[in-house]
Amino acid sequence: MADTDPFRSKRLLYRLAEPDDDAFFRTLKSERPASKQDAELFHKAVENALLGVEDHVHHRSTEIGIGIIKAWQGQGYGGEAIDWVLDWAFEKAGMHRVEVNVMEYNERAVHLYRSMGFIEEGSSRKAWWHAGRWWDEVRFAMLEEVWKKLRKIGH
Repeated sequence: MADTDPFRSKRLLYRLAEPDDDAFFRTLKSERPASKQDAELFHKAVENALLGVEDHVHHRSTEIGIGIIKAWQGQGYGGEAIDWVLDWAFEKAGMHRVEVNVMEYNERAVHLYRSMGFIEEGSSRKAWWHAGRWWDEVRFAMLEEVWKKLRKIGH
């Protein structure tokens, strides 16, 4: 059996951000009120990001985030990407916990995280201003033992 590329899922390739990705980051940020500088800062943050934030590595915990351009939403890419990230986090990076935060108005993301087995842990009340009102930021997490059970690993 041929080795599979560990940085690919069924339809997606996972790689570092590159300088030529500026147009993509501007498009992603243009779906939210943002300046060109905001898009550049976001691009720089993604370039410098690793799966595992330094101040949480000792605790084997990380936080993930995902943004999908509207034209590509609703096609299963979010679930596919998160599945890959979870597998990578628990199998390769040795994480014990993966957290994701979402604005409560993003009902599709809230539904996706719940359907994937993430557990809602709490919220930051009225943390985000959007569309003329305040919204809660909801925190979800997946623990390694839950992921193993969902993947039927070690049973």
